[in-house]
Amino acid sequence: MIVLHQLIELATAVTPTPEPEVVVDKNKVQPGWLGLGILVAMIIAVVFLGRSLIARLKNIDVDRHAREQAAKREASETGNSEVI
Repeated sequence: MIVLHQLIELATAVTPTPEPEVVVDKNKVQPGWLGLGILVAMIIAVVFLGRSLIARLKNIDVDRHAREQAAKREASETGNSEVI
């Protein structure tokens, strides 16, 4: 009963009217040097991360899986239980 009473009070309560928003002149607002610095830092970070990714992808041994599968196949055919 108390909860219902509180809900009714909450629903019928008068909400204050919002104050008018501050008008900002869009011609005067600029990102400035801080925005430029953050943008340049992000570009540099992406370039270094991309170079690192390319270097790591070049080091991946793509044929390793195929060699392992061939070694398993050969071991099963010859009866040798030792797999590389």
